[in-house]
Amino acid sequence: HRQGARIVRAVKILPFAGLLIGQHMPLAAAESSDSAIIAFALPEAQFRGILARAVFGTQTIRMGVMGLGPKGNCAVLVPAFNAAVAKDLPAWSTNLVRAYRQNVPADVLEKASAAGSAEASAPILQPYLNAVGEQMQKDSEPLLTAAASEVIEPVFDATSQVDIATLNMETRQAEVKAAMADGSLTCGLLSNNGKQS
Repeated sequence: HRQGARIVRAVKILPFAGLLIGQHMPLAAAESSDSAIIAFALPEAQFRGILARAVFGTQTIRMGVMGLGPKGNCAVLVPAFNAAVAKDLPAWSTNLVRAYRQNVPADVLEKASAAGSAEASAPILQPYLNAVGEQMQKDSEPLLTAAASEVIEPVFDATSQVDIATLNMETRQAEVKAAMADGSLTCGLLSNNGKQS
């Protein structure tokens, strides 16, 4: 009978404890859902841009462009890039949402969520973006490295099958120059100024 009374008392106390916890939690924390943060943080655009800059900054891709030609390089790289994004974006998004939650006060997150767009939320979030960026670098650098490897490996494998001695390097240099001029060198993944296209 005593045990039954303790259970009833515990059940009566639990909702009250929940109310106390609710009072100490800012209301905005409950209102800024992951999807609201994703709407202004734009993790896919961010991940695609950062991954593309990382990949195109490597010697392997430069060798791929020379060995396979700009079009051949893109034919191998783009499917690998899209596969890496599909595989690794969920983890990137989780890390980005967590970085915002850990570095931006709940009421500021709520204001940014209510702003309606990434552009409108930017000035609201500006004071916290360095901290978010540092957290993302710490939490996501291994993920970015792994994703870049997933993109680079097929290009390396395809390039290693090419006998460079059989290539007309003058023709290849002209192809590369033309691809640089028309922006196709980065396979539509980056614009000429290094940003995601």
